[in-house]
Order: sequence, then C-alpha cells, then structure tokens
Amino acid sequence: MKLVKYILGLAIFAGGLTLTSCDQKNEGPVYDNGIYDNVEFTAEAFSESTDTTAITVPVTLSRTKTNSAYTAKVIKTQICAYGPSEGGEGLPSEIYIDDDEVTLTYISEDGGSKTTETMTKSEYEAQGGVKVTWDESVTFAAGEDRAICNVKFSNMDSHGFTYYIYLTLSDTDKATANPYNTNGVISETHVEVLCAGWFDAGTCIFYDLIFSEGDAYAEVPVLHAGGTNKYQLVSPWWYVWGDEEEASKDNVIFYLQSDNSITMEEGYWGVNLWGYQLYYDSKNNPTYCYTQLDNGIYNVGCLLVYGSSKYAGGFAFDWDKE
Repeated sequence: MKLVKYILGLAIFAGGLTLTSCDQKNEGPVYDNGIYDNVEFTAEAFSESTDTTAITVPVTLSRTKTNSAYTAKVIKTQICAYGPSEGGEGLPSEIYIDDDEVTLTYISEDGGSKTTETMTKSEYEAQGGVKVTWDESVTFAAGEDRAICNVKFSNMDSHGFTYYIYLTLSDTDKATANPYNTNGVISETHVEVLCAGWFDAGTCIFYDLIFSEGDAYAEVPVLHAGGTNKYQLVSPWWYVWGDEEEASKDNVIFYLQSDNSITMEEGYWGVNLWGYQLYYDSKNNPTYCYTQLDNGIYNVGCLLVYGSSKYAGGFAFDWDKE
C-alpha cells in the first residue's frame, strides 16, 4: 500500500406540586382533559429541506381522549412560494396558489420593477408547476392519541425555492379544546420546504493536508445548492487517492459568505477517512478548527476523531468561482 497514512500535528486529546384554585365558586375542570378531545397540531411549524423535486412531510396531530375513533378535518388556508431570483434567471420571485388561480411575480433584471402573470391552476400544473396536496381528513384510531396528515409537494423548482402551505383545523375540531386551558391548543400550523438542488459550480484544486504535506492534490468538482450559499466539494479524498487506496467518497459541505470567506458546519461532517471521523468545533477548538482565505486559497483546519483520541488535520482548495 503506497499511501503513507500519517497525521500531521500532535494528538490534542487522545415531585409533584399540587395547585388549588382560590375561586371555589367558579372553579371549573381546568385540567380535566378527559372531558375534551383537545385535537391539535403538535407544532406550529414543520420544516424540511430537500435537493429533490418531491417530498412528503408528515404533520402530526394529537388528542387527549382516546376511547373511540375520531376524524379531524384539515383545511388549507394558503399555498405560496418564494424564490431566490433577483431577475435575469426567468424564475418567479413569488408564487401564490389559490383554489383556481395562480399568480406569479417576476423581478426585472435590474431589480427595479415587478411584473405579474396570472393563469388557472390547471394551466400552471400542466406547465410543470408545483403541486401540493394534503390529507383533508385525518382519523385517530381508537386508543391512539396521534394521527398523521401527509402533505405532499411535487414538481418543486430546485433553484432554491421555499414552499409553504398553511393549515388549520375545522371549527368542529377547534371546539374540542378545553376552554379552561389557558395554554390553549395549536389549531393552526404551516409546512415549509426548501428545495435546493445541486448545480455545477466549477472545479477546484484540492490539497490533502492530513495524509500528505500538500503534495497530494487533485482537481475536484464543486456543487452549489441553488438559491443558497451552500456548496460542497465532491469526494475530494477519492479524487486525490482513488479506488486503489479505497478512499472515501464522502463530500464536504461549506458556506460561501458575502465577503468571499467560507464557514464550515459545526460538529461531525459525516466524512470517514480510513476510520478517522472529521469533526469541526470552532468555538471550543479555534486553534485547530478554522477557515482562512490566503492569496485566493481556502485553508481549513479541522479535527480527526479516532476512538477517544482527536488529532489535528486540514485541507486547502484553490477555487476559481468565475
């Protein structure tokens, strides 16, 4: 095996409280939820992100009474989307979808004006526009206190669009809430999905500073998550060391800032290099976990975790963003 696996740097770290009412006369069943179904959503928002054009998001409902089956009605109040476009890409910046009509807003190339286009919902979907459906009836089985409303998004635009659907319970379901519960219930929620596909962002020269002193390098593809500042280096160690050394094909995520600097994700990166897990903790280990732009070359310091030990590591890449 011709790969010299050595690490640069030294090892761094080889009772209950009962409450009673003061108003005995007007005292009600404040916490006697057995009388009420208390049907509600379990959260005020459900958020997901994907790099594919379709996704199903489970929205959870809960209730208190479980002695019999119960069917709740979920009503849509609004569907909309916001794109990253500032003009010139032919993409709408805003989309509003009513029951029968869709309105798209476009920003001019100079960002100085907006134009709108209106079409029927069927026309919009026939042209490949996003389609959002949801379970309008959700049934709790007898003995169950949870039920799922599946919200399905399809034909999303992967250029960094964020899609929203706002949902509410029917008046009948809202009436199941305990009126004496001052905390209330969550009768309205929304689902938010960011769709950011990966697009070609050129190539870079990647230098491995973990298993070499910088003399091991290769040209590596760079991808961009549309409409975001998220990028990834594609299988950099595999491009450097190849199949012969059984190198990892894991990708490395980074974020390009407006000042041309980059930041890295904190924590484990999900990159396994011959048993070493790459880890980044700039708060507690700023000496070893850092990013630096030097003469057009990005230098990144990180940690390698092997068992209970941590070692210093890093890499660099020269990326012509133009």
